Amino acid sequence: MLKNEINEKNLPQTAYLQVNSDLINNDKYKKLDMTTIMLYAVYSNRTMCSIYNSKDGSWKDGQRIYILFSNEEAAKILRVSPRKISDSRNKLIKHKLIEIKKVGLKQNRIFVANPEHTEADNLVMPYKNSKINYTITLKPDVAKNASSTSQKSNTSTPYEELPSTSGTSVTTKSGSDDFLIDALAVRYKDTLTDRVMLRLKQAANHSYTKTKAMIDIIFKASYSARNKFIKSGIPVEYSEFMTFDGNKYFKDRLEGAILVVSELAYRYKKISNPAAFMFSFLRGFFIEQTKQFISDHYEIDNVLAAVLNSVNNKKTKGLPLA
Repeated sequence: MLKNEINEKNLPQTAYLQVNSDLINNDKYKKLDMTTIMLYAVYSNRTMCSIYNSKDGSWKDGQRIYILFSNEEAAKILRVSPRKISDSRNKLIKHKLIEIKKVGLKQNRIFVANPEHTEADNLVMPYKNSKINYTITLKPDVAKNASSTSQKSNTSTPYEELPSTSGTSVTTKSGSDDFLIDALAVRYKDTLTDRVMLRLKQAANHSYTKTKAMIDIIFKASYSARNKFIKSGIPVEYSEFMTFDGNKYFKDRLEGAILVVSELAYRYKKISNPAAFMFSFLRGFFIEQTKQFISDHYEIDNVLAAVLNSVNNKKTKGLPLA
């Protein structure tokens, strides 16, 4: 028997990418290789994140939903070269499955389309030809709290997708808080490191509810910091450095920020609103790390320095970059 073999008592527990069966069944797409099909699956998954984060107008171009996804990032995920991703991207464009719009000097907005549905004749996977009708219900906690704009494939979904089926009943049973926190770690593994999740778990005293609340604060603070830069008039080509995708300092240095804010909260026990305190501190962290990343990787002229120094957290001074 295989180790960890899948059976009725050992079902898959981690997140997975959905591959649209029309890409396999429909003759129109028969020349698409598997790398290209998987690239489409990754783009489609990321589009769901954009839909999640579009409630406040983010990730929208007019009424259209877009994603940001570099060839280098996709190459790392699919274990191929960036050149191969470029070739696959061109194939998706040719088959009208994606459209790319260049914005500014560096930003390429990607719009993703559904494949054409396959008719019932000559199907490669006949058991995969049925369409799924979804019932969309907004989760109350997400409607109230969600505001992350970090585009990651494991970003929390704002709705539950419930396939319309007959004669099938699916039930779930809540496990321990540690089990649920581990599930959060899987969901956010591309954004929050294992070390960050460990620190959040410790700070929350192993409470799933408190851990999830702190994750929401992290994304809210990141989004608020990004908004401050956008309102400052910073050139659009720098916008990618305000996200976890484009700024490695966010991921690499977040653990230290969590430790510092936790120690401060412990030291000043009379903080009336710990959540607001954490939000303000982390917003300052994201603002500083954005400035630091730009100053470390680009030549700062007087105009850019003035823009960066105009972005401040509440009651803090600008960084002397020039």
